[in-house]
Amino acid sequence: MTCRQLISLQQIATLVWPKDGAKMQSLHDQAFTSDVRPHMRLEGRVDDKAYDLDIFDVEWTQPGEATFQPREYCFLELLYYPVTHLYGTYRGPSDQRQTIGKLLLVPPHTTLYTSWTTGHQKTLSCLFDLSRLGVLSGFEWQWDKIELQTTIDIKNPFLEALMTRLAEETANPSFASKLQIDSILSLIALELNRQFDIVDDRADMHDGKLSAAQINRVNEMLQTATTEGPSLIDLASACGLPPRELSERFKSSTGKTLRHFAAEVRIKKARALLSGEKYLIKEVAYLCGFHDAAAFTAAFRRKTGMTPQEFRQQSGNAADAINGD
Repeated sequence: MTCRQLISLQQIATLVWPKDGAKMQSLHDQAFTSDVRPHMRLEGRVDDKAYDLDIFDVEWTQPGEATFQPREYCFLELLYYPVTHLYGTYRGPSDQRQTIGKLLLVPPHTTLYTSWTTGHQKTLSCLFDLSRLGVLSGFEWQWDKIELQTTIDIKNPFLEALMTRLAEETANPSFASKLQIDSILSLIALELNRQFDIVDDRADMHDGKLSAAQINRVNEMLQTATTEGPSLIDLASACGLPPRELSERFKSSTGKTLRHFAAEVRIKKARALLSGEKYLIKEVAYLCGFHDAAAFTAAFRRKTGMTPQEFRQQSGNAADAINGD
């Protein structure tokens, strides 16, 4: 089935989806627009913050058209049966469309125009975010290098075998399924690079600096951390580098040490939390990764020149003045 229909179909399956899939489902709703919805049965589903995998048995009872825009996500689809009734193009809704093959890739930030006649198909729909897939998040994925029409019918036996294995794990999750799926998706992404040459492994590798994606990944992990936050090993793993090399490249790229930058992020987060009354001082300390309120107070005073309580009072007075109280 076409990638775009697949997700439109997921809208039909909303009642059987677990609540933790709401975010990905919302993205699907935004990505797919279809004038006709085929009949479908959801046969398997596994999702995580980095991916959403679905197996569908689909019946198209009448011809239709659809538009698929995966936004920042990568979409890869495996069709189980020979294809004769699904068509797609990236060149515009009025352009002649080619038959969609057994493997279909729709890169992030592209638009695929699809159409179909009547028919039956079973599919594995794989929607994933490479910026959240472990070490792969540190790479620069240059999707604009792809000749888009070549993604509509991919001929790659190894990639097909990986997708088949992924379908088996989706249909019958078992011990350590998440680890297996993460590993398979990583292999799929690397194989896509071999197929299309979309990772510039020479960029930023000899000038001693991090790529923009690596810096963003470090910042995201620090910003969203609770309690003690990610370790140097965690950050290095996410960037695909040894810990020492990450520290050196970060300093070369930003002019700051990782320790100094992490401290700035924690204090910035603390200031935001202290601006309201939702959390106690000790709770803010914990949420920002400090072991106790005393250590938090000392660090906060070094950076801001005031205690957390003084900052909160000052913020409250400023808000009162703005509100005219």
